[in-house]
Amino acid sequence: MASITDIQTLIEQLEARMEARMEARMNEALAAQRTALIAELGNGNGNGNGASAGGSGPAASNQGPAAEPTNPPLNLDKMPSKTASELEAQRMREKLELLERSVTALKTHKEVVDMDL
Repeated sequence: MASITDIQTLIEQLEARMEARMEARMNEALAAQRTALIAELGNGNGNGNGASAGGSGPAASNQGPAAEPTNPPLNLDKMPSKTASELEAQRMREKLELLERSVTALKTHKEVVDMDL
């Protein structure tokens, strides 16, 4: 029968392996996303607003196949990166702004309804 120390050692080894696998998967996913972003934003086929070609507009462009890209290639390595906390803070600010606009709209609507009564 294995001792508690042996079991703890095995658990730590499993955790280390799982962490390494997760990190490898995350790196692969990030590399795929980076490649997709470079392909979408860096080759001039993007429409400027970040929407994909599968949107509601026509998928074909008016440019011929030999047309030069309209946007210069982007170097994502030189772009500033945001930490998870900065991204979360930005999302929270956006939610707060949306709530403030909603409250303002509701107050305006209430005033209009009160005037009608």
